[in-house]
Amino acid sequence: MTRSTPGTPFTDWLREHAVPLTLLDPEVPLDDLAPLRDIIGGARVVAIGEHPHFALLSSTPS
Repeated sequence: MTRSTPGTPFTDWLREHAVPLTLLDPEVPLDDLAPLRDIIGGARVVAIGEHPHFALLSSTPS
């Protein structure tokens, strides 16, 4: 991911480890979820949600 603003250690970590999901339609192949297989492993319950909006707000000057 590209960096447009200076980050905090948290936002730097997010930029390095984020796995963008490109498709939201459940009728299409789930190829964009393949990179999550190694991260999730054998977990039976996984929560996938929207990115935290505060992450960008916390790194911008007020």
